[in-house]
Amino acid sequence: MLHAYRTGRPNHWYYIILIFPGIGSAIYIFTEILPGTNWNRTFDENLGFLSFFRKRKLARLEDAAEFSPTVQNRTALADELALQGHADEAVDLYQECLRGAMKDDSHLLFALAGIQEQAQKWEGILQTLIRLRPEDARRENSRMRRFQGVALDGLGRHQEAEIIYRDLLDGWPGDEIRCRLAVLLLGLNQKPEALQLCEQIKRHSKRGNSHYRQVNREWIRWAMHILKTEGKLGEPNVGREGSPTP
Repeated sequence: MLHAYRTGRPNHWYYIILIFPGIGSAIYIFTEILPGTNWNRTFDENLGFLSFFRKRKLARLEDAAEFSPTVQNRTALADELALQGHADEAVDLYQECLRGAMKDDSHLLFALAGIQEQAQKWEGILQTLIRLRPEDARRENSRMRRFQGVALDGLGRHQEAEIIYRDLLDGWPGDEIRCRLAVLLLGLNQKPEALQLCEQIKRHSKRGNSHYRQVNREWIRWAMHILKTEGKLGEPNVGREGSPTP
């Protein structure tokens, strides 16, 4: 029940767990906790064997990219490098792919921007977005603006990032933009509005189903963290590197 309270689960779980302690707890675990569990991380931290398979997979992808250096093979290698925490190498591979006939490919450009975000290459993101063709920028306007906001936020250009976040707020699915705006506002000493946004995220987490909470678990966790810490501390306890960092 403590987990349900801390993570902002709907109130009906309190009654289910209290009235049916054994069965209620089991149902809660299977429907609310297990779907959002990062099993790769759990197994790797406790057993350690996944690192062996990751190395094997990376070696196979490297061999394939060396033997047949197609865009598909090289981007597959880059994606796996990024997944395993080697974002800088992945950025270099994507940039190599963005040449010749593929230099304006929107799929590759957005994928590169995503890995640059992981590597916190904020200027690089802005340079990547400039390369989008006008028709691609119009078609993927919200996605492009989201990358712009994150990059500007990471560069400390908070007023520009705030304008973008507010523009995206109502139409963006989930609570990512709402959470990013809350963190930005805390850094600008606009605490009341930031807490109001976090309260909205908390309400959404209670009203949404388990899939919604799984998809938005990072932003829900951050909103709950902010609500908890800002109620006790005088200064914001949040990162200012373009995305929340505990």
